[in-house]
Amino acid sequence: MAKRDPAVPEMDERLWLAAMGKHPGWNDHLDDIGLDMDRLIAVKRQIYVDGIGGLIGAGTWEAMDESARDEG
Repeated sequence: MAKRDPAVPEMDERLWLAAMGKHPGWNDHLDDIGLDMDRLIAVKRQIYVDGIGGLIGAGTWEAMDESARDEG
């Protein structure tokens, strides 16, 4: 085991990994992989429901100039 520098505060290092999204070649979204923590579920909700879903629901996507869209 590597020696730890006592001058550096000990930190709780963690990494959470999840996959979510839409593959352009598929009709539906990917199954949620790794979304088993409240924090990751909240991130997905913020991105999809509060972010992308809100913009689509408000008609923002359709109002954009077609040249500004990246339809993948």
